[in-house]
Amino acid sequence: MAAVAVPRVLLGWTADGLTLDSERLTFIQVARGMEYDGRTLSLVDLAPTMAYVASTAPVQLGHLSTGAFLDLWIADRRIGEGPVGRPSVLSLADPTLAPFGESLLLLDQPQIHGTGLRYTVRIVDGMLPPSSGSCLLYVNAGDDRADKEHRR
Repeated sequence: MAAVAVPRVLLGWTADGLTLDSERLTFIQVARGMEYDGRTLSLVDLAPTMAYVASTAPVQLGHLSTGAFLDLWIADRRIGEGPVGRPSVLSLADPTLAPFGESLLLLDQPQIHGTGLRYTVRIVDGMLPPSSGSCLLYVNAGDDRADKEHRR
């Protein structure tokens, strides 16, 4: 029988002890749908908590509330650290939108909007439909390296 290393799972509603300064920290937001108007991305019926993965040693898994996520983002902006836009990947899980798939985005200015979150968005790669059903948004907390590498 092979040994399996299971990462420590951190549970909580707050972001105590968590910062956005790690390039290996990813937040996973799950929503019933999305809407895109050419400059903003809205996640509709967002799950009340989001998972995160910190893949630097030691690996950590956890979840936090949407409010705690916004607190982290705002705190990061207050101290003047972090990129102007967070590199993110939107994965559409709506089978009726087969040609779209995944898009690489730069997100900024998150805010509560209805039953979800709204971001200003810049599309780095891919396309977004005006709306979609189920989707996952992977928000990277690191620098804008994804955008820089894509431009090469």
